[in-house]
Amino acid sequence: MFYILPAEIYVSKTPVYIQTLIGSCVSICLWSPFSKIGGMNHYLLPYSECDDGDSNRYGNTSISNLINKLMELGAKKSEFQAKIFGGANVLKINEKKVNFFNIGEKNIEMAFKILNREKIKIVNYDVGGQEARRILFNTGNFQIRLKKPLHKGSF
Repeated sequence: MFYILPAEIYVSKTPVYIQTLIGSCVSICLWSPFSKIGGMNHYLLPYSECDDGDSNRYGNTSISNLINKLMELGAKKSEFQAKIFGGANVLKINEKKVNFFNIGEKNIEMAFKILNREKIKIVNYDVGGQEARRILFNTGNFQIRLKKPLHKGSF
């Protein structure tokens, strides 16, 4: 089992479990059903203006890097399927009063924007709300175990 932290990506050609814990961050699980290659990212912020393609802290670079790493292992982008998780308003900030601060919402928007632009099929998502999520992704079969809220159990 591999645990990824914020700003990390993990991809595998062999079946493994990838786990992370997300609040306002977003994680995307990508999988190729034909090559059985899968991977997950975990990004904190939606977008960076800097052209720093190595920073996985930002959705725009993290998603691109995840796609590229899977293709380096032999997966074809046209076969990818995606599941999106996170983007919670865990601080329970009133969005009407502090709309500019809702990082979770902006992280979700970035995930959908890039995946749609790249023509990657989104097969499922669990986003928004006010609860953190624990994600366990099996790269061998694209199964996800999702736990929220955390106080009701863990893996």
